[in-house]
Amino acid sequence: MSDQTEQATLLAHADLPIPQALEDLSADFLSQVVQTRNPGVTVSGFELLDIKRYGEEMVSTSDRVKMRLEYAPGAPETLPTRLAIKMKRSCDAVLGELYANEVDFYVRLQPELNIETPVAAGGVCDKASALYYLLLEDVSLRGAVFPTALRDNDVADVRAVLDQLAKLHARFWNSPRLKTDLAWYQTHVRGSLTDMFDTLLPLVIAENVATFEPTRQIVSDLGGDVPALHRGLRTLQRHQARLPQTVLHGDCHVGNTYLLPDGTAGLLDFQLTAIGAWIHDVNYLIVTTLPAEVRRQHERMLLDYYLDRLAEAGVVEPPSREEAWLEYRRAIYWSLYVGWLPTSPVNYGDALTSENLKRTSTAFKDHDTRRLVTEVA
Repeated sequence: MSDQTEQATLLAHADLPIPQALEDLSADFLSQVVQTRNPGVTVSGFELLDIKRYGEEMVSTSDRVKMRLEYAPGAPETLPTRLAIKMKRSCDAVLGELYANEVDFYVRLQPELNIETPVAAGGVCDKASALYYLLLEDVSLRGAVFPTALRDNDVADVRAVLDQLAKLHARFWNSPRLKTDLAWYQTHVRGSLTDMFDTLLPLVIAENVATFEPTRQIVSDLGGDVPALHRGLRTLQRHQARLPQTVLHGDCHVGNTYLLPDGTAGLLDFQLTAIGAWIHDVNYLIVTTLPAEVRRQHERMLLDYYLDRLAEAGVVEPPSREEAWLEYRRAIYWSLYVGWLPTSPVNYGDALTSENLKRTSTAFKDHDTRRLVTEVA
C-alpha cells in the first residue's frame, strides 16, 4: 500500500476528523486532504463559492460545492485553485460504499492514467460514516459542456467519449495487475458494492414502481416480477465475468461525461468503477447519449469505431465485430435495470429520468435483451 493510499484510508482517525458540516471546514483539514495527492502542500486559505444540496440541479448521490483554495508557497503550479468539491449528502450512510470507491479511483489510480478527467487535488473517505471530501478541478473553467439525455447530442460526441473509454480499457485489458496490485478493485460478481446492490436494488425499484409512473409502466411491461429481473442481472454479470476483463468507469451514462471546446471528451463520477467487461461502459454510453432513432442508425458503426480505437491503443486481439454486437445487445440489461429503474426522479428531475428510462427500455426491447441474457443462464 502506498503512502498516499495509507493516508486516504486513515485520515478519519487523524487529529482532524472529517467535518460533518461545511461550517467546520478548516485550512488544516483541507491541507490533509490535498496531501493525499500532493505530499507537503499546505492550504493557506479557502473561500466557498456555491453550494448545491441533494435534489438540486443534477445533484444525485453527493452534495457539491464550488471552492477557491489558496496554497502556501511551494505548491505545484498545475495544482487547481478553483475546485468542485463532492461531499456526503445529508442522508443515506449506505452510500459510503460509493464514496470510498470514487475517492480510491482519484487517489490510487488516476495519477497513472492518460485519459481526460478532472484533476484531483485530493480526497478522503470514512466508509463507515460515509463522510468524505473529494477535491476536483472545476473543468467549467476550461469551457466544459455537460451533456445530458435532454441535450441534442450527436454521434461525434459519442465518438469523443469512446476515445477515452478505449484508452482506459486498453491500459488494463486482461492485465495480470487485475489480480495483483489492482485486486483491491471490486468486480460485478464480488465485493461489498455487489452485496449492497443485491439487497437494495429490488427494494428501491419497488419503491419507484409505487411512486413514479414511467418506472411502473416499464416494469409492468416486463412482467412486473422485480426479483426475476434481478436474477437476470446476476445471470448477465456472471456471463460477463467470463469475457475479457479491464478497469471500467462503471457508470458511463452521458450525464457522467463532459465535452471540451477542442472536441475532447472527459469522464466524471467514478463511484461505480470496477473490474468487469468492456461492453458494460460502451453500451451504456451509446444508449443514453442518443435518441432511439439516431442510435438505431449508428450503434453498430460506433461499436466498430470503439473496437478500432481499442486496437490502436494496444489490444492485440480485440473482440470480433459479431461478438461485440452480441454482447452489446446483452449488456443493455444493466443499463435499464441498474442504471435507471432504481433512479428516483429526485436525483435528476422527472424529465431527465423519464428520457433515460425511455432510451434504455426502448433499446432493451429493440435488441430482445432479456432473451439474449436468458440464453446464457
